[in-house]
Amino acid sequence: MKRMGAFERHHSWRTEIQGLRAVGVATIILFHLWPSLVSGGYVGVDVFFVISGFLITQMLLREAEASGRVSLLNFYCRRIRRLLPTATLVLLIVAVFVPLLPPPRWHETAVQIVASALYVQNWQLARLATDYFGSADLPGPVQHYWSLSVEEQLYLVWPWLIVLCMMTLSTTRKLRPTLTAAFGVVTSLSFIISLWLSFTDASYAYFATHARAWEFGVGGLLAFAPQLKSDQLRRLVGYLGLTCILTAAFVFSRETTFPGTAALLPTLGAAMVIVAGNTRGGVAAWLSPKPIQYLGDISYSCYLWHWPLIVFFVTWAERSPAMWDGLLIIAVTLVLSHVTKVFVEDRFRYGSQPDGILISPLRIGLMSVGACLIASAAIWLAAGPAFRPAVAMANAPGARALSENAPVHGDVMVPSLASVKWDKPKFYAAGCFAEREEVKATGCEFGSPGGRFRIALIGDSHAGQWFPALDAVAHKRGWRLTVYTKPSCAFVPIMLGKKRPYEECYRWGQDLLEQLNATRPDLVIVSHSFREVAYGSSNKADSVRRIALALRELWAALGKRGMQVVAIRDTPTMPFNVPECLSRGTNVRSNERPCLVTKTQSS
Repeated sequence: MKRMGAFERHHSWRTEIQGLRAVGVATIILFHLWPSLVSGGYVGVDVFFVISGFLITQMLLREAEASGRVSLLNFYCRRIRRLLPTATLVLLIVAVFVPLLPPPRWHETAVQIVASALYVQNWQLARLATDYFGSADLPGPVQHYWSLSVEEQLYLVWPWLIVLCMMTLSTTRKLRPTLTAAFGVVTSLSFIISLWLSFTDASYAYFATHARAWEFGVGGLLAFAPQLKSDQLRRLVGYLGLTCILTAAFVFSRETTFPGTAALLPTLGAAMVIVAGNTRGGVAAWLSPKPIQYLGDISYSCYLWHWPLIVFFVTWAERSPAMWDGLLIIAVTLVLSHVTKVFVEDRFRYGSQPDGILISPLRIGLMSVGACLIASAAIWLAAGPAFRPAVAMANAPGARALSENAPVHGDVMVPSLASVKWDKPKFYAAGCFAEREEVKATGCEFGSPGGRFRIALIGDSHAGQWFPALDAVAHKRGWRLTVYTKPSCAFVPIMLGKKRPYEECYRWGQDLLEQLNATRPDLVIVSHSFREVAYGSSNKADSVRRIALALRELWAALGKRGMQVVAIRDTPTMPFNVPECLSRGTNVRSNERPCLVTKTQSS
């Protein structure tokens, strides 16, 4: 019998790396619990990327130089035994407790469990970040698996890059310079992509693998770096590195454009701590106390457990964790992590297996993914169909609740609260919602195609919400309805945008204006979100004034062309998640759990 992880155990114990793990997971947990205390604690993920890049590259390099080859089968088997059992356990436990979440979150949680099990969670979150309707989704209990997904995807590429470099060489003597050049090119390209994406779409860049690979690459390049000879210099570098990490953790915030250039601070900081090593009197001395080393030892389990605990607590308590709440969550996280580390993580990682073909890791992988798929399917079925016909209910629960002060239950609502996220007007499925980059205003025809009375519905998604009612009226009265909608785009003849000018919206509006002047519909219905901002405005009041003046001139011009304009004010934004509030069987007129607010409470 032999154990897996031989190369990992043959390495000398790196106190500073174990301490870095502790720093990384601590900043992440503190950020998730008390973001005002450690406003940039999310940089702990960057620290882990550097550590993983260094250790994985070092392990593969030693194997290549010792044996002249790299066993990809052994590598992936080690990764499976090291990561999959614990990750799967947490996913399955979350699946069991999904009924404690409000029904509107069941479907999305099921999707994210599958995405996490398949290690594509980062792309799921990247999609939601760029999805006009998904960007406001509440955090899911397994969305923190995105960083694991990034690492696993890089594990699919990194060893192959080493193998391909070895195939081009006749001897391993030139392996290090060749790999240094190859990793340097990959790291540089990824950093350039990260800078570009961070400027154009920071939310997408945060989760995209190709925008994060450079951090892994920085760690990988450390495996080829020569050791600093001066102990004094190594001590200086180590302390400077730890200072960089802590500075980023306490100075950065949600407003920091990230990753981009900001990610250099924690990434290079982690790299400097690794370069400093275990120098006597250096930063490793500060990271060597047993509690810190122990936290580093269980950091993987801590990372997996802490976030679901926070999400379920917030759902149950309906508030963010206070100080004592957070300390209790930390205590539970540590207990669960210790038990998981001893009875799951180490048992699978170092447990014996039969010689010969490595069947056990393959079985672990298939069983893990299969179990998560089954659990997600069960959640999906329990949540009910994602779509339900929008028919009028005889008992009119909403109206009856207001008139009789009666409780409202999700099972009598249409659409069901579990599927409300997917309930969108049909013109979205028909592809009638223009993409952000589109500048040609293309309308979609509904109602009666041959109708003589013509209506144009124009605006962003807040205008689109009026489509079902208008479509029903248009069919009933024989009118023709044309829909022109574009995300975050008000039909106003001035430039909009917060950080950059929304030129596509302006050009789209100009093209639409030309079409309206040519076709002259009888009725133009306009609406848009009140959050739209005039580009270059000094403040909110200035933006409102500029938009109002432009709208007044536009509507007057349309009226002179024979078009009647009807403007619908934006629907108020509630200060809470309405489906989740209603899913609790709340009395809408009660003050105990108010699902009814005054005009001043809404925005």
